[in-house]
Amino acid sequence: MRQYEGAWTNDASIENSKIRLERLGYFKEVSVETTPVPGTDDQVDITFNVDEETTGSIGGNVGYSDFGLMLGFNLQEQNFLGTGNTVGIGINQNVYTKSYNLSFQDPYATKDGVSLGYNLYFRETDYGEFNVANYLTNSAGIGAQFGYPVSDITESD
Repeated sequence: MRQYEGAWTNDASIENSKIRLERLGYFKEVSVETTPVPGTDDQVDITFNVDEETTGSIGGNVGYSDFGLMLGFNLQEQNFLGTGNTVGIGINQNVYTKSYNLSFQDPYATKDGVSLGYNLYFRETDYGEFNVANYLTNSAGIGAQFGYPVSDITESD
């Protein structure tokens, strides 16, 4: 919010707050109302009304090649439990590879708008099924991402 509680009312700050809510991508529509506070001459209540948007996605893939059947499943929610955090899961499998991914991102991990994200993965590959070599390899990892806001409308990851 660009219009702070208890501060002098500023039409530009109210409009910028509305625009920032619209840019989140969580709402179909954002409207704002200002109403005078009963019993005072110098105070207003500002109400933002929002119509929530679907923020999740689900996907899958099925394919077939010389190496056999390929299957995949992906699920992502960009406003997990209304927190603004993004959570994702991905599972992919074919004859020689199994892959699992989990991800989490908090776009406002600090009050200054620094974002923080994590991802975990596990991959199992059987090169014997691929006819390259006769061995199995597993790999696992964890990653972290940071993003710093350059301005109100741009973020650098």
